[in-house]
Amino acid sequence: MWTNPTFTHILVALFTMNSWLAINSIWIEVPAVVQVMPEGWELHSYLNFLLTVANVALMIMEKMIFGLNGFNVAAASLLPVLWNYTIVIKGHSHSVPYLIIVFILSICCCTANITFMPFMHKFRGIYMRTFFVGQSLSALVPSSVALAQGVGMGSCMNVSLNVSEYKMELRYQEENFSVTVYFWVLFCMVLYLSNCIHPIASLDTMEQGIKLKSVSTYSCLPYGLKAFSFAAILSNVAKPIATLFTITFPCKSHSMLGIIITCALSCGGYILVLAILSPCPPLHDTTVGGVIMVMVWVMFLGLFTYLKAMIGCILHDMGHSALVWGGIVTQAGIALGALVMFPLVSIFHLFDEGIPCVNSCTP
Repeated sequence: MWTNPTFTHILVALFTMNSWLAINSIWIEVPAVVQVMPEGWELHSYLNFLLTVANVALMIMEKMIFGLNGFNVAAASLLPVLWNYTIVIKGHSHSVPYLIIVFILSICCCTANITFMPFMHKFRGIYMRTFFVGQSLSALVPSSVALAQGVGMGSCMNVSLNVSEYKMELRYQEENFSVTVYFWVLFCMVLYLSNCIHPIASLDTMEQGIKLKSVSTYSCLPYGLKAFSFAAILSNVAKPIATLFTITFPCKSHSMLGIIITCALSCGGYILVLAILSPCPPLHDTTVGGVIMVMVWVMFLGLFTYLKAMIGCILHDMGHSALVWGGIVTQAGIALGALVMFPLVSIFHLFDEGIPCVNSCTP
């Protein structure tokens, strides 16, 4: 059984699925979490900033692939217990326990790129694509849980202020199960997947013979909560599909990869323009505008996932050090993007998501 290629592919996928499972799960649950968090929708940029700060741990934990999963499990176990606790600092409430736990999970996830990727050099090249399939599943699986939960679904309700006055307010639908239950499910998944490290370690001996997360709120919310939810969920569905395309339609041509990069950057530019023009981007509050926005987000993440997987395969062919540097450059890009976006979003407030259910674009 241990030498069965199919079994090895399954274990590799489960092993790498654990790399970004925790952080992807946290991102997907943001629409439910922000309803009770004092930070509100600015929580997006706080999470990005924590991901950036977590990069300081790269040099410390590069060799700690097994200890890495221990930290991951410990932090995930605290999340369902402490996520909604707040601490008052200078008269303002802050979600300090939640942010600390997210920071610890961010360290584990950020370091995965320079621990898990080089670790895959011990396997044959055919398993590198499976590595990226598993990594993309780290977003798809929690998306499925969030879909069952009904996270972030809401509608505009007519609320009477008095006999002659009324206003429209956003009322969130009650989730099918709570945020706490969602985080317990996350803990169970992290705990189970961490146990896949041991059979993978045994197989190791045999084998020897993307920063637009900060602007997602501003680019999506003008088109409504449903469009926002569909963009988040379908984008995560696009990731594993894109990695499967690397198996059926592999492309290592530099010129073709350059064309794909250009298309992906064009999608990213469109998303950035939507965020800058928020809360009144083109075709806002229309079905057509929402469909276009969702399609662009799906294409953006799908294309970059395909590129990441193919570049990873090319680096695997170049050797262990190339995989290490590939992981470092990936994290450097994430850090640079978050360092640029955090002050623009949370300090200078360059973007404006508007008020849900209120027409902010009336002349």
